[in-house]
Amino acid sequence: MEEYKPLANLQVQILEAAAALEIIVDDIPDIKTNCTSIPIKVELEVPVYNTMSIVLSTTTPVQDDLITFSPPTIEFENGDQIKYFNITTIVGCAAGFVHFEI
Repeated sequence: MEEYKPLANLQVQILEAAAALEIIVDDIPDIKTNCTSIPIKVELEVPVYNTMSIVLSTTTPVQDDLITFSPPTIEFENGDQIKYFNITTIVGCAAGFVHFEI
């Protein structure tokens, strides 16, 4: 049986553009290789009144070909405050960071 490397060290990085907006993200669970996570909640401190997009990617190490996000971009529309995304891993992925870009 193939051994997997859980993504236990994933962390959220918020860029300067979002510094004034508090974004709360559920803890990201360990995810076995070739599996999909349970839905992970992203919550804004207050609802948005303009469309806002958060693009998800990997960093340290970059492994966008081994870890995918669904959806790859989280879209908050007028009045939205909570959205969810999933992470799917592929053989060869390693622990790293999830990058949130607004």
